[in-house]
Amino acid sequence: MNKEMLIEAYRQMLRIRLVEERLVIEYLEKNIRSFVHFYIGQEAIAVGVCMNLTKKDYAFGTHRCHGHYLAKGGDLKAMVAELYGKATGCSGGRGGSMHLIDKSVGYMGSISILASVAPIAVGSAFALKEVGNGNVAVVFVGDGAADEGGFYESINLAALMKVPVLFVVENNLYAGMSDEAARHPKKYDLEKIVIGLGAEYYYTNGNDINEVYDKVEEAKKNLPAVLECSTYRHMAHSAPLFDDKAGYRKVDDLKTRLAACPLKKFTDNYFIAPDILDVIKMDIITEIEEAIRFAEESPMPDPETLTEGVYYE
Repeated sequence: MNKEMLIEAYRQMLRIRLVEERLVIEYLEKNIRSFVHFYIGQEAIAVGVCMNLTKKDYAFGTHRCHGHYLAKGGDLKAMVAELYGKATGCSGGRGGSMHLIDKSVGYMGSISILASVAPIAVGSAFALKEVGNGNVAVVFVGDGAADEGGFYESINLAALMKVPVLFVVENNLYAGMSDEAARHPKKYDLEKIVIGLGAEYYYTNGNDINEVYDKVEEAKKNLPAVLECSTYRHMAHSAPLFDDKAGYRKVDDLKTRLAACPLKKFTDNYFIAPDILDVIKMDIITEIEEAIRFAEESPMPDPETLTEGVYYE
């Protein structure tokens, strides 16, 4: 990345972080009533991936999707309104935190059921291949979702059809509170599985924005492919809690997570003038406050529309 790209990468990561830190407050004040899975600590992955995409490329997310949605260019006001359950939300107030969508920028939706979004992404990639416009599909999954049969079958099908899809595995070590040792046999090897299914495999440090960006750029030349990104989830699986006393975190204690924070790693490795950083932060805070105000002032969904959208019309 050149200097301008690095500044933009930092801005996007900081924006995701500040948005979620404000959503923590809104959740604790009970302005948000849906389940919320925070993305704090994983920002470099969403940003590094989506900086390689255009609005015409498709992206799909998981239940932990705020970062995916924002990095792809999703409208912040519509996102906050959705978490508030308002009619102006990106899903009309019907989906909440885990079901964000903004097709205007190619963010085609997120689904809470693990790995269920993977075959949808493969289908969209097949459509892109048939259109022949050179665009690609990207699907984010967690390391828990990567254990699901639908994930493996999607890779297999993508390889057979030779479709332009990139599976991004955000490996934060846990599926809920279940660690890798509890889910995998000793000889488990994702790389061998992926290659055996006919796709390319790549690995990167998901806490380093430059490494993620470069690896995505490389992987896009050899689709279908799987990119595994190592990272840390700073908070609990769900809700704005720090769960270090729960006893299941073995190697990623708070000190380790904070040392690997993508924002810290960025400021440690790249110098950006403090006055520029201050302006970036203040602009983001202003944008967040406008989004909160928009959500607060938006109407609730009309009960008479309850049955709309249940079936395709």
